[in-house]
Amino acid sequence: MDPLNPRWQLVSLPFETAMQIIFTRFAFLLFLMGNLSFAQDGQQGPYPLPADAKEAVFIYDEQNGFLPPRQNKAPMVTIRADGTIEMPALYSQREGITGKLSPQELQQFLTFVIEKNRFFEIDEAKLRADMKRADLRRDVVQVSDAPDNIFEIRLADRKHFVSQYTGMAPLYKQVEALQQLFAIQRRVYRLKSETNVGGKKGIAALVKQANAALKDQYPDIKPFTTHEFIGSHVRDDGEISALIAREGLTSDKKSNGQFVRAKIKIPPKAKTASVVLQVQGNP
Repeated sequence: MDPLNPRWQLVSLPFETAMQIIFTRFAFLLFLMGNLSFAQDGQQGPYPLPADAKEAVFIYDEQNGFLPPRQNKAPMVTIRADGTIEMPALYSQREGITGKLSPQELQQFLTFVIEKNRFFEIDEAKLRADMKRADLRRDVVQVSDAPDNIFEIRLADRKHFVSQYTGMAPLYKQVEALQQLFAIQRRVYRLKSETNVGGKKGIAALVKQANAALKDQYPDIKPFTTHEFIGSHVRDDGEISALIAREGLTSDKKSNGQFVRAKIKIPPKAKTASVVLQVQGNP
């Protein structure tokens, strides 16, 4: 097949080999905004965890505002002291999703939140006062019925809770605490996307499926890597999809118009998954 002629190709794969995956448009945007991998972030831990392994260590939620009716009151994301990740289905009847962080991954996540983004130093009242001062200096569009973004950490020796809508963060670049919360939110959404495919092992399995299709249809194009996993999404009806993509870049890191993309979809209760490839050039 001619890689210069973009076209869609559909490959059916056994459902049993397809890892459970989720794709959110938000996750795709967050990936493009920065490196969200679980790399070492100048770790100063280990941070002391609760003695009870089932105790929540980190909680993220979105409450109030103009949101659909919830099916339950559980937080959007809960990470427990043993590394268990719980992500219930809040707005549909599908099953919730769980995952697991290793002790090292949990400490790395806490380091990103506590050390790199100084979560325990964020004062909610001061943050809102800083935003009001910024409003006085220029006109800022106000969002009515915006949800509250809830962030909470519960270590063995200290706790902290902050509630603040972060969607306006790009308009408040000078408000450092808001930027820190926004960075934490971005990390949480990346964690959600990875967890929904089974973590690092799930991403590797997903990439293996995409590369099998790529080798069969476009053997001259180099395989995908796990770093090219963009994100995942699950619809209310249970259909799961994921995106792996590589964009061609010029020497100054701008798009050169070439790309290779793999989309994987798993319909609910289906026996097969599908891989769809789209190729332009040879990035």
